[in-house]
Amino acid sequence: MNRLPRPAQLAFGNLIRLALPLLVTVAVYLVAAVVNAKLLAVDLRYLGPPFKLWALYVPGLNLNASLLPDLLLQVGIGYLLFCMSRRIWIWLLLHTTQMLFIYVGNGVKIANFGEPWVVTDWFLIREMTEVLPPAVAVAAALVAAGFVGLLLFNLRLTARRALLVTALAVPLLGAVIARPGLANDALASIYGYWRWAPIRNFTARGATLYLVDEILRFNVTRTPPPSAADVGRALSALGGAPAVAAGAADPPPRNVHIIAAESLWDPTQMAAYRFSEDPWAAEFRALWEATGRSTVMSPVFGGGTANAEYEALCGMPAATPAMMFQTEVTNPTVPCLPHRLRDAGYLTLASHPNRAGFWNRNNAYPKIGFATFRDIKGFVSDDMRGFYLSDTSLLRQSRDHLASLGSRQPVLNYIMTIAAHWPYKLGPARAPTIAVTPPEPLVGNYANLIRESTEAIAAHIDLLRARDPDALIVVFGDHLPLLGANLSGYRLGGAFPRPPERFNAEDARQYASTPLIVIDGRRGPLDLGNLAMYELPRLVLDLLGLAAPVFDLALAPDELAPVRPVQGVGILAGRPGRATLCRQAATDAACERVRQWTTAAHVIGRDLNRGHQYVVGRVDPGAASTARAEVP
Repeated sequence: MNRLPRPAQLAFGNLIRLALPLLVTVAVYLVAAVVNAKLLAVDLRYLGPPFKLWALYVPGLNLNASLLPDLLLQVGIGYLLFCMSRRIWIWLLLHTTQMLFIYVGNGVKIANFGEPWVVTDWFLIREMTEVLPPAVAVAAALVAAGFVGLLLFNLRLTARRALLVTALAVPLLGAVIARPGLANDALASIYGYWRWAPIRNFTARGATLYLVDEILRFNVTRTPPPSAADVGRALSALGGAPAVAAGAADPPPRNVHIIAAESLWDPTQMAAYRFSEDPWAAEFRALWEATGRSTVMSPVFGGGTANAEYEALCGMPAATPAMMFQTEVTNPTVPCLPHRLRDAGYLTLASHPNRAGFWNRNNAYPKIGFATFRDIKGFVSDDMRGFYLSDTSLLRQSRDHLASLGSRQPVLNYIMTIAAHWPYKLGPARAPTIAVTPPEPLVGNYANLIRESTEAIAAHIDLLRARDPDALIVVFGDHLPLLGANLSGYRLGGAFPRPPERFNAEDARQYASTPLIVIDGRRGPLDLGNLAMYELPRLVLDLLGLAAPVFDLALAPDELAPVRPVQGVGILAGRPGRATLCRQAATDAACERVRQWTTAAHVIGRDLNRGHQYVVGRVDPGAASTARAEVP
């Protein structure tokens, strides 16, 4: 057998080396496409519709090149790493790992939460690892440490390589660093941009280009706090500053008990499942039925509890996908419900049996007015459900703590439960009593946990009403539970047969709505219909007879109310049966008004949370001394 001459062998070897990053990148790209499509059932449209990119488009020729720029970007990253590497096998491991992390990692988030990564996810790495099983979290930490270690070990930068790396990196990074706004605008003009449909942005761009675009957009849109003029325009769009009632004395105070129940939802809404017993306690269901099956619409689905809490306590729509407690609530004092009640003489307590810093609660809770925050260290972990304290123990210990204070002040006692948190571990103390047909383990575990949770909450309410019949009691779910990738548990049960991008208005309402129980002392349960979660603080103050004009700003006009931005879907406006779902492409006057109202509400929220709080002086002059700055 004849061998090639040595110069030809060297030339062939160099050609293979030169082509290796291209070949590997294409291969991993296709593997990620198969993993997402076959294992995660996520259609990321790797072979999407024709795309008229200037450098690629030939009239009359279907190039089918939607994601070619994304692939070329990864090819560039592959060559950049290759030029800096000592050993090929380490480069192969690093390049493959980062591609799978970006492409399959986004697929995992889309499958479970209905949207790809956003920049603010990176502020929450610790929180995300803490909700994972310990073995998975440890494995993730080891992979991350190993990746960084191998990258540093494998670096090899000679003068010649440094020049080559510079030549590759400058075109890639120059425009992004020098003119991020221009680069962001260019991407939006080519691909389009859909504010309420991040998955559409993702599928149009591809994972890596989407990530670059999100970083650009985050930096470009991270605007300064609103000016006084911005606040004035927002107030006009919201209908003007509300009139301030003068002079009436505050009514006699009543205790307020608010329970934000983790993943509280009614599984019987999935009519295709048969449950051997009602997944809710009979007493709890009777209370909810007495409210006319009232519901409240959350800003989040399956996770992001902090944004639901922010709305329920601060009375403004959360600017999703930002995590409000983490990145937005930065002023030392924010005029939220706990602050208003504290000013009225209330003792304000918050309890949540988790790490104090989870979702930045230890910093955010004092800013919004809680005098005391009891985290997991304030509780005895005597009855666990997987990683979490049972609701029975949490509520019992909360009652005991409240009784031990012996305070004569009225109390705002806010409790965030945790036992029904994904992944719905029952723990050894309680065997499952509810069977589900057709069998679905995640749904079955959730049904058993929510049964126990509703039993504990119903018993807690009975004790509160017996001891304090005039108390105001509010119970609501923070968001719907996660029941499998791509809503698989819901779909098996007959709910959400369409993907979120094809939801109609009532699909969107169901996707956002959790049970709401409000017991107004001796009047009993109230029939409140369907509210947005940010309407709760205004409702509480109205029932207590207390004024707080700032909360009136987030009450939409009757013909629009309630307005509910639904992440990944659009903006829902109107009552059940006559609602409008406004998507990005909607151009009618009604949807334009809804978008203007939503934008104005977010301006007011930014002013209150991290701005100069001009709005406080505009709508409540008597409270202006607590704001950071007077209106000029």
